[in-house]
Amino acid sequence: MALIGVLIPVAALVTNGIRVDHWAFAPGAASPVGTRLSFDDLPTAIVEDDSPGQFLFVTVSGAHLNVLQYGLGRGDDDVRILSREQRFGKADPSQERQIDLQMMRDAKEVAEYVAYQRLGLDAKLKAGAIVVEQVLCLNGQTSNSKDCDQKAPAGEFLKRGATITAIDGTPTPTVDELAPVMAKHQPGDNVTVTYRTAHGEDEKTATFATIGSGEQNGKPSRALIGFVAHDTYSVELPFRANIDTDAIGGPSAGLAFTLTLIDRLSPGALTGDQRVAVTGTIETDGSVGAIGGLRQKVAAVRRTGAAFFIVPKAQGEDGVDGLAEARKAAGPNLEIVPVANLDEALKALADRGGTPLSPRTKQ
Repeated sequence: MALIGVLIPVAALVTNGIRVDHWAFAPGAASPVGTRLSFDDLPTAIVEDDSPGQFLFVTVSGAHLNVLQYGLGRGDDDVRILSREQRFGKADPSQERQIDLQMMRDAKEVAEYVAYQRLGLDAKLKAGAIVVEQVLCLNGQTSNSKDCDQKAPAGEFLKRGATITAIDGTPTPTVDELAPVMAKHQPGDNVTVTYRTAHGEDEKTATFATIGSGEQNGKPSRALIGFVAHDTYSVELPFRANIDTDAIGGPSAGLAFTLTLIDRLSPGALTGDQRVAVTGTIETDGSVGAIGGLRQKVAAVRRTGAAFFIVPKAQGEDGVDGLAEARKAAGPNLEIVPVANLDEALKALADRGGTPLSPRTKQ
């Protein structure tokens, strides 16, 4: 018995030190955005308004698992275990990490633009480089979707984080130059793309077939390379906001940042006096995009006592990150509120006791 008593803790120490080739999607934290927010050179005409409520942005833990964690995680409904290929594809984990951090920086900037525009402040967009976020499938789904039929030919060459620099030899330094060049092609035409990989400086060139977008008179209406572009627009702002996100990566806090900025720079309280959890990307047009790990984020929010959880309607109903699964995980005490854009999010807040937003006059 004495020997067993010694061996058990030794075995635990050993298994804790052995990594397996699997990663976790596990509940992370739900943290107030407001405590991380400050401004540079705020104009005297604009007064910060501290609200009694809070917006919470929600994270997912993506830890590399050891043997013990792998065993425990397999028995937890709130933990999704992914193989290396499921988690990173063929990319290196450190490279994916750098891409995620850049996307978080971009999400902050887009949030400032959208918030300031909504408040009537002077914010302008400047087109950025063409960066691949996801590859499309022939049926228009993204390649990581369960509904993907067949990856577009571009997927053999263009990976997440790649930057497209030219089409058919014509330079495309920003997204504004892409559409006129592609307008010369019909769906199925070959296109020659010059690009740089996410972490490579040398340009590469590949030729492959385009795919079609939508239908007109029973035929695809226009030719696409076959990818979803990351939003790389930069913004010109009347003043800057600082949001301390530590080493958190990814764009999924964009809507939470946008709502917090609007709340801080407008009278009243968008949340009422409640704690409201928020997740979803934010695009320059105010639309709210889908995120990963929704089931795990719901589990994190359950522990906070938040009044409700605003999530992207773009998640759809089905799948592991769908709205049906989110409602199931939320239980009876947490309301899941899907929204398609910023206006729907503001309405959802006002309907639940928050101060309706009054537009600010352009300054």
